[in-house]
Amino acid sequence: MSSDITPDLIKSLISSVDSTNVTVKELAVSVSELVQVEKVREERDKHQEEKNKKYDDHIRKYEASLLRLVSWHITIDKVKVPLIVAFVLALLTLLGFNWKG
Repeated sequence: MSSDITPDLIKSLISSVDSTNVTVKELAVSVSELVQVEKVREERDKHQEEKNKKYDDHIRKYEASLLRLVSWHITIDKVKVPLIVAFVLALLTLLGFNWKG
């Protein structure tokens, strides 16, 4: 059985172990970089969640006012054209425009 172990086989095994070590080191570096990137992302997400909570609190605080403002905006959009027409007609009348021809 000792005749099966040759110097070439030993060199090949050593080369394989060295190659595996390099691959494991590269993998460890990649995992370390991934962990660092993930920590940065988690920190950024934490800050974004705090901002979102602050905005949600403001929206809840002023929700009734915002709804009234939107309601008034819709009402104004509906009556804007008739009001403009009435204003122009009143202005023309004040300037002395003759409606009867």
